[in-house]
Amino acid sequence: MTLDKWQQIRKKGKTRFIWQNIVLSRAIVIAVLYSLLVELSEPSNNLFFRLIISIIIFSLVGIVVGHNIWENSEEEYAKSNDRQNT
Repeated sequence: MTLDKWQQIRKKGKTRFIWQNIVLSRAIVIAVLYSLLVELSEPSNNLFFRLIISIIIFSLVGIVVGHNIWENSEEEYAKSNDRQNT
């Protein structure tokens, strides 16, 4: 990720980054796809329950992953700023 792009992302804040860029755009989509694929391979009467549980689990994992991405990107940003200022 470029320095300019990260500056734009970080202005919006960590919470928005995690929810918008990770949970809503990735985790929920993956949860839905996962639920549908499992339903195709192992049909059941609990598709709705499976979907809800998948969304919860994938969202929680997405929050952790998003936090780690944010922290790593902030470290890289700080290093880049240090290099530019010296």
